[in-house]
Amino acid sequence: MARHRGKARHPVVIGAGVLLVAALAVGGVYAVMNADDATPPPSRAGATTTSPSSTSSSTSSGTSSGSTPSSSTSSSGAAGASATSSTSSSAPGSATTDATAVTALASCTTTVRAQQGLARAVAASARDWALHTDAQRKFDSGEFTVAQTEAQWAASKARGPADLAAYTRAVKAVQRARGGCDRLAAATSGSSVEVPAKRCTTRSASLARVARTGAVVHRQWAAHLAMMAHKQHMGEAEYLDRWAGMVEDAKPALTAYRAAAAALAKAPPCSA
Repeated sequence: MARHRGKARHPVVIGAGVLLVAALAVGGVYAVMNADDATPPPSRAGATTTSPSSTSSSTSSGTSSGSTPSSSTSSSGAAGASATSSTSSSAPGSATTDATAVTALASCTTTVRAQQGLARAVAASARDWALHTDAQRKFDSGEFTVAQTEAQWAASKARGPADLAAYTRAVKAVQRARGGCDRLAAATSGSSVEVPAKRCTTRSASLARVARTGAVVHRQWAAHLAMMAHKQHMGEAEYLDRWAGMVEDAKPALTAYRAAAAALAKAPPCSA
């Protein structure tokens, strides 16, 4: 009985198949007509998506459906190649940026080395000027005898010419290397040497403060050395009066310098 019922349905199945073929034929014609009226799809070179009509066609055609993965693979390959090309092209730029930053940092370290030399020269002048004026204060307070005072004067005075020469050389070295840290922050921002660059700019600023305050101290010391060298051309009263004024002026100058030197001692080191 099951076979008899199966035979009875054959005409219905055949009829439905005829109707389906007819419907597909009509739908195909309609799709073609719509495709002719639609806006042309983009060229193959620029196309990354498919139009609704081509999707319908690929759904209806086994051949079109089979070609879709190939197109997708090609697009993915192109995208991958594009990404690789982009990465490759950005690498030289990054390397160039780092090279520029490293060069800028090296220039700053050259400036800092020159500043360090000046700081050492200033320290020598400050040491001897402090000893020279301190001897007078200690004599005035009764802490030093005449012999002790004169001994300290003689020791500091003997180093005076070397102090003057060292300071002059150091100033010239700084002048030759000046400006090396001026644009370092901008040149190294975002680079691999940004952190050491910040340390160098901090140290350079501290050294500049030492140079400013130390220059006042050195000028005072140089002036007194010159005064001692021409002592015979001055009256005793004039000499002693001027000397007393120098001792008084030395105190605030040395205080300012010592504060700058203390800040420098806490500043980070600078190296390329």
